[in-house]
Amino acid sequence: PASKQIYPEKSTKENAIVLHEVIHHMQKSKGKNKDVIFKLDLKKAYDHIDWEFLRRTLNLIGFLDIIISLIMHGISSTKLTLLWNGCRTGPFAPVRDLFQGDPFSPYLFILCMEILGIMISHVVTKGSWKPLRLTTSSPPISHLMFY
Repeated sequence: PASKQIYPEKSTKENAIVLHEVIHHMQKSKGKNKDVIFKLDLKKAYDHIDWEFLRRTLNLIGFLDIIISLIMHGISSTKLTLLWNGCRTGPFAPVRDLFQGDPFSPYLFILCMEILGIMISHVVTKGSWKPLRLTTSSPPISHLMFY
């Protein structure tokens, strides 16, 4: 996971402490550095993975086209119906989301989050985003992810 890229020997709990230190550092600087933190609610993100992003993720990771097709068929062939005021609606197909209870969903979500971490690292490498340094000797921090 991306949280391990910064301090690979640290646990998730210790990386949470690093996050606390980052927030403290930013509060001390009082906006002088124009630092920004984005907090993504991964619980909500889990339920809103775009299928095209998932397809591209699987392709980038190197899955064979036939495997990608099977996975995409498995998640996109689902039909849903609703009970609305006591009447069942007609079936309809969702256009995104990973479904709770699907045994593959957690793995697919983690793969998507890994690609998101790689994309952030790429933006930092290009110089579009500047990582934060708590001290001059500390490693740069561009993102932390906790699953």
